[in-house]
Amino acid sequence: MLKTGEKPMSQVQVQIQAVEKPQVVFHIFTWGSCRRGYLEILHPKRIDLARWTGREGVHEVEIPGICKIRYSNADSRKNLHRSVEILDVYTTIVIRNYGRVSCSHGFEEVCVVTKKGDKLVYEKPEVKTEVAIEERGKHRVTVEKRYVEVNGTKVYIDDVEIERELCMEKLKVTLKKIGDRVVASGDTYHVRDVLKKHKMMWDPNNKVWHVAIWSTDINALVQELEQLGVQVEVL
Repeated sequence: MLKTGEKPMSQVQVQIQAVEKPQVVFHIFTWGSCRRGYLEILHPKRIDLARWTGREGVHEVEIPGICKIRYSNADSRKNLHRSVEILDVYTTIVIRNYGRVSCSHGFEEVCVVTKKGDKLVYEKPEVKTEVAIEERGKHRVTVEKRYVEVNGTKVYIDDVEIERELCMEKLKVTLKKIGDRVVASGDTYHVRDVLKKHKMMWDPNNKVWHVAIWSTDINALVQELEQLGVQVEVL
């Protein structure tokens, strides 16, 4: 039975704290084989610290040009149990300490670690967002990007997709007459309803659509596809 304020063992707990000594300590605990916490450096370049802390025991590791850490790894067969101390930094670094629970951003902490004199300083920056439109393959995607500003530089954390739109002008369909049939190939998936409307059938073996020449109006098919913005090539 849980005591007041006690969290269930199935919940990921990712804790972060700053200590009075010239060290910053990160603790990552996970319970359950499907739920994990992560620790990564975002700036000056992305580094997954899980790869640097995978050896059992206590070790000191220097990441060239970035920082020096001491870690303790007491992982079990299924669960992470690690602590990471930042002993020194050679430049300003941004660290993201997070755990995923049902794909949420819970248990997340983003911090900036700098050195002033012989002491390390831990600061929690403001996380900002901006909306951007990106071309991804044949889609135009609207995303919300999360970032923090460090010395005038935007350090991106991640982005969340808001909207996805198919760019019809990037699709290309080829219509080819083969014997007494017309075969459609290319980017046909997104216009399959139009092809079906013109009595074309899907051939799963050859991955093409086809129809008898006398069963459809090819000119009408071409016109309808072009009205959607699709590039049509007739052979």
